[in-house]
This record gives sequence, structure tokens and C-alpha cells, in this order.
Amino acid sequence: MTMTMITSVSPWLNNTSHPGSDNYYALSGLETDKQEAIKIILAIFDTIMSMPFILREDEIVRTKLRWWKEELIRTQQKHASHPLCIALAPIMEKYQLNYNALLQCISAIEDRVQHSQFPDEQSLRDYYTYTYGIRERMMAKILFSEEKQHAEAIHHIAYSLGIIDNLKHIRARAAKTYVFFTDEEAGALNVDKNLVLSMKISEPLKKLFGHHVDKAKQHFQIGADFIRATNQSPLQPLLLRGHLGLQWGDLIKKEQFPLFTHQVELTPLRRWWISRKYRAQY
Repeated sequence: MTMTMITSVSPWLNNTSHPGSDNYYALSGLETDKQEAIKIILAIFDTIMSMPFILREDEIVRTKLRWWKEELIRTQQKHASHPLCIALAPIMEKYQLNYNALLQCISAIEDRVQHSQFPDEQSLRDYYTYTYGIRERMMAKILFSEEKQHAEAIHHIAYSLGIIDNLKHIRARAAKTYVFFTDEEAGALNVDKNLVLSMKISEPLKKLFGHHVDKAKQHFQIGADFIRATNQSPLQPLLLRGHLGLQWGDLIKKEQFPLFTHQVELTPLRRWWISRKYRAQY
């Protein structure tokens, strides 16, 4: 990627992979071309997937998502106009990535804008499969050309990353009435979803959050165990991102979920130390 191209997409890259972030530490040490390719993929997905939570009106979200679908088709036809898509085109070609997967991701988000609730675990899993799962599979293919044989493991880790991401941004998502908990879970733990939407913390809500942190840990462990058992070290950046996410989950559990009053984050020094320790261990 040329210096001019890096400069043109730097605002998006700074949002997703700035120094001190999970992605920054997870990607450090990678070959430059793979590192830049993954940063572009992360920026594309972050731009698209965050739309329902940063734009005020759902109709604006739908309009923007339609535009992105059209832009990705133009990118495939070598007529991209958005700086991220111009940077994306050679990456898609070099690593033989699938534009249809990106379009599927947008369709899943469009459906979620239309139906903001999840009745059961399968509906939640389906959403994560077509958003975070697609993102992680694409990045895994950049890291390791044989990612298909690890597809199930990668989807478990993607689910873990999706859960943690949901908790990190729960205030913005609750404000838009996008509740990423299922009706089944809320019923089993006696949680009124209005507590989430109104951002009123309670003991049942803490249990629900704790349940999701534990679920994220469970899915990460399933995926990580399989990848480690097959000795696929090229996928370590994927595992490290998941591990850093879980360390954040442990921190907010320890702090009793202060998500609605202030945002708790790992410090850059703490992230650096966790990353170094993790790499030495695996």
C-alpha cells in the first residue's frame, strides 16, 4: 500500500487500530502488507457495523447501507470512489476474498435495523455469524490461506468478540433500542429489557452482563483450543484480540459493571503487558 493511500484512509485506520488499542497490539509483529490489509478490513467493517448506533434515524442508516452495497459492487467492478474501498480492492484480489461475504454482512445489519430484538440464542448466533463471523473469516484468510479448515473455531472466537464489543458499546446501543440479549436469557435471569433500554443498573442486569462475559469466555475457549491443538500459529493475532477482549470482560466484572456511569478500559500499558505475556505463552 502506498504512502498516499495510507494517508487517505488514516482517519478510519486511527479509529480501529490506533496505538494502545487491542488491534494495535494484536497486529504488531505481522508482516507490513498483512498488517495494513487487516487494518483496512477492520476499518471497513467498523464503518458499516457501527452505523445503526451512531446515526440518529433508521432511514438514514438504511440509505447509507444501500450506498455501501452499491459502492462494494462498484469496487468489484474496479470503479470504487470511497478511499477505504479504493484501498480494499487490491486486498480483495491479492487474498482472494469474497465480495458477496461483505454484501451478506450488510444484509444482516439491514435486517437487524428492521428487527432490533433477538427472541432466542439461534437468532443471536445467526447475526454474529453474518457480521463478526464474516469479518474474522476474511482476516483469518489474510493470516492463513487454509482458514476454511478452522471455520467453526473462527466463528466461536468471532462470537466471543461480538459479545464483548456489544458490552463495550451497550450505552449507545441501548439508546437506539438495539438490545443484544435474547428474550430467553432475559426471562431466565428475570431481567426486564426496559432496564437495559433506560440504562438503569440492577442486580438482575449485572447477572445478565456477567452471563454474557462468561459466554464470551466459553466460545473463545472452544475456538482457541482447536486452533492451538492444530498448531496454527499464523492465527495468533486473532486469538490475541479475543484474549484482550476477555481481559476487559474480567475487569468490568471485577468493577461490578459500571458500564452505564463510566467506561472502563484496560490501560495501554496493561494491554502491552497482556499481549507480551500471551505471545510468550503461545
